[in-house]
This record gives sequence, C-alpha cells and structure tokens, in this order.
Amino acid sequence: MNHLAKNLAFLRKRSGLTQVEMAEKTGIKRNTWSNWENEVAQPGVEDIFMIAQFFDISIDDLIKEDLETRVQLTPSPGMSKKRAKSTAKSTSISTSNLVEEPAPKGWSRVPKVVTVDPQGRDNIVHVPLRARAGYLAGYEDPEYIQKLPSYRLPGLTHGTFRMFDIYGHSMVPTFHESDSIIGRYVDNLLEIRDDRIYIVVTQREGVVVKRVVNRVQKDRKLILNSDNQRHAGEYPPIVIDPEEILEVWHGVLYMSRQMRAPGEIYQRLIDVESRLTLLENASRKVAL
Repeated sequence: MNHLAKNLAFLRKRSGLTQVEMAEKTGIKRNTWSNWENEVAQPGVEDIFMIAQFFDISIDDLIKEDLETRVQLTPSPGMSKKRAKSTAKSTSISTSNLVEEPAPKGWSRVPKVVTVDPQGRDNIVHVPLRARAGYLAGYEDPEYIQKLPSYRLPGLTHGTFRMFDIYGHSMVPTFHESDSIIGRYVDNLLEIRDDRIYIVVTQREGVVVKRVVNRVQKDRKLILNSDNQRHAGEYPPIVIDPEEILEVWHGVLYMSRQMRAPGEIYQRLIDVESRLTLLENASRKVAL
C-alpha cells in the first residue's frame, strides 16, 4: 500500500516545519508540496530520492510503511551513522522508531487543498454563498475544491488565499451581505492579531467573518466579535476553543457591489454646509 502522501505530511510536521519552510529547505514549491500531501499530484523519482535523503529514511519505508504507527525505520542506503543521527535529531525522528512529542502550543496546520494555475501559482478559490454549507464537509476534499470557481488577482502572491461571500448582517457597516472577502491562510492561531478581521471555519459555527480577539495563549480561547453595534443584542460575541477550528483566514481584501454612503458625521456636516449656503443665498436676495 502506498503511504507516501500521508508520510510526507507526517515527516514534515514531526520536523516542526511549515510547508513554506519545507519549500525553502528543499527547493520544492510550497503548493507542489501541498498537492503531494493531499494526493492531488505525486513526486517524481528524483524528488522521492531527495526527500528520502532529507529525512534520512529508506525510499521503501517512505512509500510503503505507515510511519505514523511507529514502524521501524532504517537509515537510507549510503548514509553514515553520524549523518543519520544528526538528521534524526533535527527532524525529531529516531532511526530506530518514531518518538512521541507533546503537541505544539496553540494551533498549527496547513491548508488541506490548494489549486494552481498552469504556471504552478496558487489560485484564489472562491466559496460562494450556495457552497458555504458544503464547504464544512469538502474543505479538505480535492475534488470538491477543484469544482469551486478560482481566480488570480494582482498583488496577492505571498501566501494561500481564499475568497468567501459574506452572509448576514452581523458585520454591518464594515461589510454587507453578498460582499466578498479574500483571506490569507493562517498557519498558527498564535499569529492572529487582536481586532483584525478573520474568516473562521468551525464545525459548530460554520464559516463566519468576525473581528477577532486572540486569547489562545492565555485562556485557550478565541473571541469572535461582530461590528453591527446597532443590533448588538442579535450578534453576541462567540467564544471558541482552538480544537473546534478547522481553518482561519486573515481578511486582506474585500469586494462590494454597493457604493458606500458617507458616514453619519460626514452626512451631518454636508447638511449644515448646505443650509448655510441656502441662508447666504437668501440673504443676498433680500439685500437686493
């Protein structure tokens, strides 16, 4: 049985590496590595040989053994004991067996599936309103993600991005229903900054767009707040545990079909200026 995709993800995570860091160390593009882990594509023979050398394991183990079940590992052919020991230490893997480690603080993971254009660049997958319910079940399914519309936009090149349509009125006046927000994937919950807009995907709440307060490190909680203060009672804060979260995307750009009206204070200023203009005009007519 071929365990290659599962082993690539397991070895990388045991090494404490993100997909971006893996790309930097191996020269393999991040989206290519992601597609290997999610079985969208498979590495070639030369890539497999390089990966086996990088993790200091045999090609046979890399492909055929389920490493997560602590199967006995053997050093790759031609590797010295000194190098094998050094590599095992750097990747947190023993050449005799796999070592259990405590879970990292916070929450850390990579996007399950990404899609790329013919040049190997990440696409921006669009999750429209009609697909929000299905996204909870399909966010890690390559076939589902590939069926969603995808785009490329200038300036969004560093990171993995996804577009979500806004639903409801909880974020008025910042966003309105049917606006679209684009988010950059967040690898680690500890990177979330207070009072910023995020798209948070959870099994309990679904896909929500909120202004987030990060209390993961202190209290193991995220607090999701709405911007709609006129109807604050209808949209109370949502408190969630890191274990409930499937994905987090940091809002970096939004698109709207609505031309925003001026703010209330600005509107009042315009009204005052208009009244003064009319009074001045009336005064001139009286003087004549």
